[in-house]
Amino acid sequence: MKKTIMALFMSGIIMTTGIPVLANNCRDTYLPSKVVSFSYSTSAYTELRDKTDASSHYIYNQSGFDLWVQSLTSGDINKTVNGRAIIPSGTQRRIRNTIKESGYLQCKLGITSAKSGVSGRVSGKWSPDCAGTYQAAN
Repeated sequence: MKKTIMALFMSGIIMTTGIPVLANNCRDTYLPSKVVSFSYSTSAYTELRDKTDASSHYIYNQSGFDLWVQSLTSGDINKTVNGRAIIPSGTQRRIRNTIKESGYLQCKLGITSAKSGVSGRVSGKWSPDCAGTYQAAN
C-alpha cells in the first residue's frame, strides 16, 4: 500500500513539474562578425553545425540592433517556423525550426538587420539545439 501511494505521489510530482528536455548540441559559438543591413545580399551566415534533436535553436543578440534570422539547411532551404525570427537587441531567444523533423542533419543561420535603414556589425552567440527555456522569437 505504501509503495502504491508513493508511486502515485511521484507520478503527480512529475506531471506537475515536468521532465526537463535535454538538448544535445547546445555548445554556443559566436555569430559571424559581419556588417549587415536590411537586405539579403548583405546577409551574414553562421557555419554549418550538426542538428542532433528537434529542439529550437538558441541565439543571444549582442549586436546593438534587432536581427532578422532564418534557420537554413545545408542547401539554404528555410526551415524557420513562420519564415523568420526577429531577435531584439540584447536578448536571448529560441528560434523554432523544423530542421531535424524534415530529415536534415545540419543547419546554419542567415542573419540580416530586422529594420529598413538600420545596419551594423553582427555580434552574439548561437547553438543549433536549445537546452534552456527562452522566449520564442517566432
